[in-house]
Amino acid sequence: MAAVTTFEAGDIVKGRPLKSGVQQAVRKGIVLGLFHTDPSAGYIVWWYGKGPASMHTTSMMLPRELTPAGSLDDVSEALARRIERGCGQFERARSVGFKAANRRLQLRKARRDAALYAARYRLVKLRGGWAVEDTTNGAIWTGLPYVGAVALKDRKTAELYTR
Repeated sequence: MAAVTTFEAGDIVKGRPLKSGVQQAVRKGIVLGLFHTDPSAGYIVWWYGKGPASMHTTSMMLPRELTPAGSLDDVSEALARRIERGCGQFERARSVGFKAANRRLQLRKARRDAALYAARYRLVKLRGGWAVEDTTNGAIWTGLPYVGAVALKDRKTAELYTR
């Protein structure tokens, strides 16, 4: 007998949901939890592309019908927000909604930190050429031939980065 694949709440899976007894095309879903206490009895899966979590967008799937496709750690900030909002009204989806909210906040913080770091340095036009200014402490470096991929002697290229 083959080992049963186990999933946790928040795992992203691929499967073929049923609608009116007819299998639909393969789509991604999120495991909301066990159908019963035993993993071999099946899982409740929310097909998040069909709309908010409800009795119409979830189904019971056996482990052999599901293929792992990732976890909430692999999704983008926009998808995490969509999952978080879609879980709001369905009781069985609350834990997944909290996980998606935490992941969204992590991704938002990383995006904002990256934007702050990118805005730390800027190119400045001086009379004698170009310089790099550190916006945190006001230090200015002059006489640099290159900054990253920007050749400071090339006026048109440098002007693109100062706007």
